[in-house]
Amino acid sequence: MGVDYRRQNGSGQVTVLPVAVDRLRRVTQVVRDQAVSGTLVAARRTSLAFERSGRLDQVLVDEGQRVAAGESLAVLDQRQLQIQIRQTEAQLAQQQAVLAELQAGPRPETIQAAKAEVDSLTADAELRQLTFQRTEQLSQRSATAQQSLDDARFAWKIAVARRDVAVRKLEELMAGTRVEQVAAQQAAVNGLMARLDALHVDLTDSTLLAPFAGTIIRRFADEGRMLTPEQSVLELLESDHLEAHVGLPSSLVKSTSSEDYLVLTIGGRDVTGRLRQILPQVDRTTRTQTAIIDVQGSEELALADGQLVRLRVSEVVATDGFRVPMAALSAGPRGLWNLAVVVDNRIQLRAVELLVTETEFAVIRGAVREGDVFVINGAHRLIDGQLVRGLNMPEAEVPSAETEVPSAGAEVRSDQVELPPVAETALKTTVLKTTVLKAQAAVARAAVGPAVLSSLNQPGLTP
Repeated sequence: MGVDYRRQNGSGQVTVLPVAVDRLRRVTQVVRDQAVSGTLVAARRTSLAFERSGRLDQVLVDEGQRVAAGESLAVLDQRQLQIQIRQTEAQLAQQQAVLAELQAGPRPETIQAAKAEVDSLTADAELRQLTFQRTEQLSQRSATAQQSLDDARFAWKIAVARRDVAVRKLEELMAGTRVEQVAAQQAAVNGLMARLDALHVDLTDSTLLAPFAGTIIRRFADEGRMLTPEQSVLELLESDHLEAHVGLPSSLVKSTSSEDYLVLTIGGRDVTGRLRQILPQVDRTTRTQTAIIDVQGSEELALADGQLVRLRVSEVVATDGFRVPMAALSAGPRGLWNLAVVVDNRIQLRAVELLVTETEFAVIRGAVREGDVFVINGAHRLIDGQLVRGLNMPEAEVPSAETEVPSAGAEVRSDQVELPPVAETALKTTVLKTTVLKAQAAVARAAVGPAVLSSLNQPGLTP
């Protein structure tokens, strides 16, 4: 506020308080900064487990260790699996050999042997037929027994049947293997191949691999433990790619663009990030929408998952009032505020209301108008009617008492501010108090004699 500035006049010594002043200027919009909080979260985080059961044979990493994508992390016991693979491979080789034989058909040597057997049986059948015919002629002349005739007949029939069987076999060999036999054998081979593939998949799954580069943050099991499928062994965090999850009020969502680069404060340091997306859902607890921001340079800055993030966002607020420092306002009646306006080098406390508040400034409206001179700080030390002098404004620029002040009954023009009923009542009270103070001062000067005035001028006494 500064020291007291004194000036001499005919009535004695009067205290004039030096104050810093400025003129009211109308604003139609203000940029308001807001700070919102969030959390630093890893882009990917997963618990790693085996897909099959078995005994844990090796754990190749420990907590805090950085791993690359595809790196081996843990291994299950594979001995039983290796035995099953070798057995299946042997069975598959056997069935594949049978299939190859069926597909190739009979060998030429086999066909030649079958033809020779048919010729031999054919000759034997012809011989049996001739024997039967001779025996039959002898039987007609009663030269042989009936038993001999029957033996010759049945021997001929047996020889014919054997010849027919050999002929059918030769025909089958000449036609080749049946399609149905080849298909059945092919299915058997395919079944063994599928089983072998499944065993190889189990063998691959016996080694736990890192799905992405990151840091091992937890270890759940040690060597020798029997594991069930999907039982967690390690937890992996993608520490190189962190993102900030910040809750934005719905009023700031439209003003925040995905093209913007944002400045985040993490651990006392400013970090650059880019808005990736804003989730189209309002949190029921915080009534905010989650903004996901990709943090740049998280690895170099040694940032960690779970750190607190603060984001400052600017919001353009439409308004119609006057922007003044918060230090220029003092508490008034009925929830209003007072602004110290300077008229004829005296303070008039005008009732105003707050439209927009910031950290150090506020937008007001009330019993003031554009161009009014007001005290910019120390309003709590001022009283209505106090004599002041503006340090940063010539006296010729300070408005006089004849300057028109908006009142409750005055016509409101386009360049004036419409007052609420509470502000109009406070304005009437302010104008009335100023008039009474001026009248009381005039009466006091007329009634007090020179002796009293001289006593007031004694050292140490200040009216």
